[in-house]
Amino acid sequence: MLVDSHCHLDFPDFAEELDAVVARADAAGVGIMLTIGTRLDQFDGVRTVAERFDNVVCSVGVHPHEAAGEGPASPEPLLRLARHPKVVGIGETGLDTRRWWVSARPASTIITSTAQRKYNAKASASISRRRG
Repeated sequence: MLVDSHCHLDFPDFAEELDAVVARADAAGVGIMLTIGTRLDQFDGVRTVAERFDNVVCSVGVHPHEAAGEGPASPEPLLRLARHPKVVGIGETGLDTRRWWVSARPASTIITSTAQRKYNAKASASISRRRG
């Protein structure tokens, strides 16, 4: 079985043909799809997609490019949302300082706080840093 470990099925590009997209992935042998949360204020859409399909799970997180404007002051909102049964991880989370010259400070604060408490929630974070 194949796993698509990073897709954005909640994006508007897929709205009109979401059923067909998931069906094509299934026909191609993709047994699980992980649709990634990029903003807390848009997580309802991510969760709704995951709830709609048996073979779709999701993550909750704040993309590094959104961290300065949307990053929570504490990890509590992430941890609360991560308790949903379809949530299997915390992300999109990372330190993308190469692509758009984003400050790593907001994202790293969230990641550190979340990592310190990860054993109190069922989800864990996968952290990577892209360098130029």
